Amino acid sequence: MIGELYALAAAVCWSAAAIFYKKGIGAGAIPAVLIRTFFAMVFILTLYLLIRGGRFEFTLMGFAFLNLGGLLRLIFGGAA
Repeated sequence: MIGELYALAAAVCWSAAAIFYKKGIGAGAIPAVLIRTFFAMVFILTLYLLIRGGRFEFTLMGFAFLNLGGLLRLIFGGAA
């Protein structure tokens, strides 16, 4: 049952990505990356709250990796 829910969530994400891509074709690379990053943050935060129940237990190393990942996404996503 859980696998089917994951598959459905993946299909919804792919559909939303296609819609946002079509809407953002006229925008430049940096605004498109920032918009994608914003929606990814909202989605991941929602999943985190659903799974963990609102308990935030971040370590300094985890926070550093999150920031590094966001920076790399901005650099490499804007270059594509």
